[in-house]
Amino acid sequence: MVVLTELFVGFYKNNEILEKTEFLSALHFNKNFKIIDYNLKIADKAAKIRSKTNLRLPDCIIIASALHENTDILISNDSDFKKIENYLEIYNFQEFYESFIFCD
Repeated sequence: MVVLTELFVGFYKNNEILEKTEFLSALHFNKNFKIIDYNLKIADKAAKIRSKTNLRLPDCIIIASALHENTDILISNDSDFKKIENYLEIYNFQEFYESFIFCD
């Protein structure tokens, strides 16, 4: 599960529009990934996470989305996510890209 907004920020900050397009295309054609919509159950789960942690609300939404979908891996360049490694395996974008998208 990938929260695209979180990933797109880095692309836009670095003016990597072509790379963003390539990444989105790779996700679209890879059957191992699912893009989900935000819903009431995720909102509730995010509120519970926020009430128990010092994480920012956007981070809680990302974590709640991953947990809602029963995923094992979360992709984020946010170092705060290291706090939840006991629930999910955390990869930054580069690690994920090298390990899963274009692995040797």
